[in-house]
Amino acid sequence: MGASVASVQALPEYRLRVCFCNGSEAIVNMERRIQAIRFHKLADPGLFETAQAQGDAVIWKRGGESIHATISELLDSMML
Repeated sequence: MGASVASVQALPEYRLRVCFCNGSEAIVNMERRIQAIRFHKLADPGLFETAQAQGDAVIWKRGGESIHATISELLDSMML
């Protein structure tokens, strides 16, 4: 895709506001994604709220754990 994430903001109900470097913006509903094994730890609101932009991905970090979601994964979430 070639887009980079400029910023990300955790919103209520497991949604993310993702702003891209090209100026576009998307609201991504992660509610269904967190039911998958790969993202299940994000059901913890304290971890979900740590969302940060990192290049072409969003990363959640707390303690020694981190979870990454690429732009493609985030946009796929919008299709669910």
